[in-house]
Amino acid sequence: MLLLISLVPVTPAQGIPKAVVSIKPYKHVFTCEKVTLRCDVQGGGSSEWTYSWEKNKAELYTSGDRFSADRTMQEVSISCVIQSDSGDYTCRGQRSDSRSSEISDAVTLTVSETPQPVLSISPQSWMTEGDSVTLSCEVTDSSTGWKFSWYRDVPYRDNDGRIRYRAVPLSDSSRKSGGFYTLSPAALNHAGVYVCRGERKERAFYTHYSNLQTLWITGESPPVSLIINPNRTQHFTDDSLSLSCEDQSKSTGWTVRLYTQKLGVSVCTQLGSVTGSTCNISSLSTSDTGVYWCESKSGENSNPVNITVHGRSRPFPVLKLIFSIVTASPYLLVTIILLVKCYRARAHTEDRIENAVIEE
Repeated sequence: MLLLISLVPVTPAQGIPKAVVSIKPYKHVFTCEKVTLRCDVQGGGSSEWTYSWEKNKAELYTSGDRFSADRTMQEVSISCVIQSDSGDYTCRGQRSDSRSSEISDAVTLTVSETPQPVLSISPQSWMTEGDSVTLSCEVTDSSTGWKFSWYRDVPYRDNDGRIRYRAVPLSDSSRKSGGFYTLSPAALNHAGVYVCRGERKERAFYTHYSNLQTLWITGESPPVSLIINPNRTQHFTDDSLSLSCEDQSKSTGWTVRLYTQKLGVSVCTQLGSVTGSTCNISSLSTSDTGVYWCESKSGENSNPVNITVHGRSRPFPVLKLIFSIVTASPYLLVTIILLVKCYRARAHTEDRIENAVIEE
């Protein structure tokens, strides 16, 4: 018997198209930058696709003010990313005929906290007029490509009369290459509070403002001295303190100024009363720790003085100690009560025996 086999050409099955995720502008961003996720189906032809998203293998919910997406969900934007947005993102395309693409490979989005620049002064914060001083700004983030802007923190009063501060750019703050700002020679009017801020060169992104650094510039022979009364190395809370500007030329118009973490650059009236060129603080607190100096209307400064206010050590009350121990151990309380009762009973018994002996 002759077996005839007909060889009919079979069209091979077309490959399943694959989805691909892309992230703009960068896969590594900082908090509150805008990020856009896009899903493209490779080999999907001209078919209309809709898209679904997963983050860390769980459905991505795009509800909320921070998310926006087009009708097909091909692009999903996050207006202000936070650290919890970090993760592995995948997508998949679906056609109207219920056919789906392959799921994409995961793409990792990393969101880091906005870096905090650190400002330092070299060689020191207290300088003499004519010396050279350099401000250094460094971003703690390990990446490179930062440029820097420089500011002075200037006090002002708001509508409620409270002292506020604003960062005012230096007149030549356009010196943004590198992280150094040099004042040479230093002049009296360079004294003040400085801050810096970093900016990424490749995109419009700014760091937070840096820590504050105060720079004091004094003349070669300051015409005034800050006199502290009582003059001692340690000051404690609730103590009184008097600070006076003693002028060698007997001129007037000197004001005691101060810099503390709580108030920034301020005047004595924020802490106490003023009589002439004397600042009187009736009751010190630890927040009064800072740097104090005298300043004239023309901007001359005395040598600054560091004042540290320590909290007083208070003895721990015995009753409070007993109460703490008893509270921690109820069994100890019962034991103490029983011992007291036994002591009283024994004392009562001894009194009865003694009285009986006397009667005999």
